[in-house]
Amino acid sequence: MTLAPSGNVGEWSELYTLAFLLVNGGAYAADENQNSIHETFYNVLEIFLADKLPDTEIGYRINPNDISIEKGKIFFASVSKSEIESRLATFFSDLSVTQSSPTFTLDSGSSLLQILGKNSISASSAHKTSDLELIYEENTSKLPSPRIGFSIKSQLGAASTLLNASGSTNFIFRVVPPAAAQENLKYPEMKSGAVRANMRLLSDLGYRFDFVSIDSENFTNNLELIDSYMPKYLAHLLITAYSNSPTKMSEVSQLAFSAEDPTSKQRIFKIKQFLGAVAMGLRPAGHWDGDVTKFKGLIVVKVDGDVVFYYLYNLTAFQEFLYNSVKFEVPSTTRHKFGTIYREGDSDFIKLNLQIRFSK
Repeated sequence: MTLAPSGNVGEWSELYTLAFLLVNGGAYAADENQNSIHETFYNVLEIFLADKLPDTEIGYRINPNDISIEKGKIFFASVSKSEIESRLATFFSDLSVTQSSPTFTLDSGSSLLQILGKNSISASSAHKTSDLELIYEENTSKLPSPRIGFSIKSQLGAASTLLNASGSTNFIFRVVPPAAAQENLKYPEMKSGAVRANMRLLSDLGYRFDFVSIDSENFTNNLELIDSYMPKYLAHLLITAYSNSPTKMSEVSQLAFSAEDPTSKQRIFKIKQFLGAVAMGLRPAGHWDGDVTKFKGLIVVKVDGDVVFYYLYNLTAFQEFLYNSVKFEVPSTTRHKFGTIYREGDSDFIKLNLQIRFSK
């Protein structure tokens, strides 16, 4: 007896996105407020997904009335758009229901998997660099685009992360006590694991935190391709986020970069570029060459079931959308080894970790 496929909301949303694009032949671009830009429709011609096994994939060619499915470039089956569409509304309704566990089965999802020739909800993350790749009709030339990788972010269920925490996202700061405390330095009692509360306490007592470096040289190099001061900009945001109440990126940025400072506009612009780069390929531990033409796009599944595109043609709106839609989050201090003061030589230091999550 074959067990029914089980997955989390994000994995099931990948299947929903595939079916939505196949039925509708694509989707609209979106502005910074996630409103569809009706002048820009991505007319999708083909979609490719990695299969469970490495170096294998499933291809879907969108025809006027049906979808041709290939496995390993060999014709597998043909399914009508109406057959997919008849299952899509039920699937979305089931997917929108709050589940009692992180992973779950859906009969309507299993039905879609079957007619689309898929054995699993999504391929192993080790076998893919994007959630799907597609070829669409260029709006100007009307010619097929190259294959382009897209990531999928779902607003159903719990908010997903934009930048995951790791050892590579630890920022190192020198702890500088106020002048009055330097001779007989004694730190106040701090709560275990309560990094933000501890940082606010120290800040209120006059302690200063001077940025030293990022643990990962690779992450530093990637950031400096955007701007040579990008590590410092992020470090300043990080200290501000850990030392104050607001966590939303836009609010923390306004605190960190004063409106009275003429350089603040340029710094916030660079932060928006950073968010766009992360969403479309920049990884702290991976090599990134800074070439924006290699950026992956983002497909967003909205809470109402609509699906919208962010890509190079609406890159500015995409960056603005991210800037207003993400927040700083404190990950596990024990797992990522940060949040406690330690001594090296004649100075004290603390590591703070950068994790960015979409806000609901």
